[in-house]
Order: sequence, then C-alpha cells, then structure tokens
Amino acid sequence: ITWTPVPKAEQYNVYRSNDGTLGSLIATVDASNSFYDDLTAPDYNTYYYTVRTVIAGHESDSALDETDFEPP
Repeated sequence: ITWTPVPKAEQYNVYRSNDGTLGSLIATVDASNSFYDDLTAPDYNTYYYTVRTVIAGHESDSALDETDFEPP
C-alpha cells in the first residue's frame, strides 16, 4: 500500500477491513515512510485499506487514501 506523503504528518494509521468500512487499526507507520506491506492478511480475500494522517497528535477524520487490495 502506498500513499502521497502529507506535510507536517507525524505518522500514518493504517486500517484494514473486508467490507469497505474503516475496519481495524493494523499498523502505525512513521511519517518518513509512505508505504506499508501487509504481511498478516490471509490469502485469497479482498481487503480495503484506509490510511489516516496523524498531525499534532490528532488523527484525520477522513481517509488520506483508500485502496482495494487482494493478496495473492
């Protein structure tokens, strides 16, 4: 999963669901990165990812990027 870096971001919270909702927080990524490899997702399912930016200790209310992803 990749996204465009956001100025002043401290970190990114990555969420995963199997139904298009926000789902569960699966990772917190340092702002120096703009990618996440989900190695914990079971194979043969479709997942929806939402990445939210954290700035000044507060998470954004809207998705930075929503991505459909189906592991091999």
